[in-house]
Amino acid sequence: MLLAGGAIVAFSFIASNYYASQFLKEIQDKNMRTIAPRARLDLQENITSGRGAYVVAFLAYPTGPVKAAISITGPDGRSLLERSFIPLISSELFAAQKQGNYTLTISNLGNSTLAASVIFGEEEIVTEVIGMPNAVSTAISTLLLVAGIIVIVAGGTVLFIDRRKEQRMKQFGDMSDLV
Repeated sequence: MLLAGGAIVAFSFIASNYYASQFLKEIQDKNMRTIAPRARLDLQENITSGRGAYVVAFLAYPTGPVKAAISITGPDGRSLLERSFIPLISSELFAAQKQGNYTLTISNLGNSTLAASVIFGEEEIVTEVIGMPNAVSTAISTLLLVAGIIVIVAGGTVLFIDRRKEQRMKQFGDMSDLV
């Protein structure tokens, strides 16, 4: 059972890495933008549904951490969202209280050019572009990981009980079951 659980956990890690790389490849193929050092990229989308979303994936890794900032402004020019620390993949939903053109601004604060895949717009459209198969495969690999951990715990419990039983049998001289 321990070996089976370990195999399931290993498989779930392999599947998770595979699907994560597929997700990155899919995003890489869409909406690639380059941002020069100390420059900014402005994208504008008309949002009418009341919920907007964005996904930004930095694909060309600079020599150090990504030095960028993301902000979203509404149709009236008010700032809705500002993020100064950006991980390599960033996504977020935001409330679009008014219908109109919303602007996503990515500022490159570093000294090297950034390559980013940017998806911005209404929540449903961004979710569709990212793709449901990626969410399903991620959920499946997570369930496999949990199942593997459960099998490992069950195998460890059975092993522990068997060892205790074996020690008691040796202690009292009953060796009939140990053959």
